[in-house]
Amino acid sequence: MRSLRNKTWPAGLFLVLVALIVTPLKADDGFFTVDVEVANFEQGQLDSYFARATETLLVRLTGNPDVVMHPVARQLISQARASVRNYQLVNRQIEGVVLGQDVRVEFNSTRVINQLQQAEIPIWPQVQRPQILVVGDWLQRGLRAEFSQEGFGFRPDLDFRPYPNAIGLSQHYLANLMAYRANNLVPVPAKLSEEQIRDLQREFESKSHLLTLSAQVVGDIVQVRGQFYELESGDLLWEQVALGEAFHELVYEVFERVLREESARYYATLDLVTELWVEVDEIPNAELLTEFERVLVGNRLIFEQVRLIQIDGRAASFAVRYRGDARTAIRAIEMAVPLTLMVDDLALGYVRYQYNYSN
Repeated sequence: MRSLRNKTWPAGLFLVLVALIVTPLKADDGFFTVDVEVANFEQGQLDSYFARATETLLVRLTGNPDVVMHPVARQLISQARASVRNYQLVNRQIEGVVLGQDVRVEFNSTRVINQLQQAEIPIWPQVQRPQILVVGDWLQRGLRAEFSQEGFGFRPDLDFRPYPNAIGLSQHYLANLMAYRANNLVPVPAKLSEEQIRDLQREFESKSHLLTLSAQVVGDIVQVRGQFYELESGDLLWEQVALGEAFHELVYEVFERVLREESARYYATLDLVTELWVEVDEIPNAELLTEFERVLVGNRLIFEQVRLIQIDGRAASFAVRYRGDARTAIRAIEMAVPLTLMVDDLALGYVRYQYNYSN
């Protein structure tokens, strides 16, 4: 899956990590098995394979690509072997054609869940995830290939399914070109009509969402258009168009957006007891630190407890417990001292906000 790198945060930024406290639900054991693609298997690289598999598993369980930066997640990744129950080398194949090899890693689900629960990192239950019908096509120099079960067999170079499978998104594809023609989806239109959506609703009643993917290649540039619909209502939830040189990376971005937004939608429905870890860098003076703490402590309607954890030079860390909605708590923090929002990166497991002190 896509690599998720550690980030170095610029000076003068507020880093707010919101740990969501919730008891996770155990998923099926198959959900705790991860395939890691390898070019040439080496026994001496097992720890590296296990670490990659652990990163994938954590993203899959939480619906949060940024969870790998959580301290407990980093510990699980660095000590991945301790969570592995079994592994084996398997062939990676499509329609019986062997394309390479994977290391299939089976994790100890009880141990992983316990570790996440102790760290108060929530799990996005399988039963709460969207069931996605995916339709789409690829167009290059007048030649078209549909994204179907049969189509991926003809064009294994276009098969992007391992990534959404790895991050735990359930997908369903039409059988073949004939099924596309039967649904008047040749070519896949820029936007589906109400009639087309109704037809798909009737045929695929068990699916909750529809994702359309249209890829077009001009020269060395690939354009991928993704549209995400709620199938029952027919509402278009969002659309994005991206240009680049790597088809698979552009498609992965679409699926990652599905992962982030749908998991966020689920977590927003939960009534959670929540704690913020607030790290303040480049504090200009002690008066600002005192004022920041005083304002939060005084806002008893929102903040249940504010604890100064440590001071290190011009940096300070607080543990803040709050009641109610996370957005309300974040707005109150923003109003405590002059801040300019730099990045609002809504992630699950914790929410990262970066601020620039703007006085």
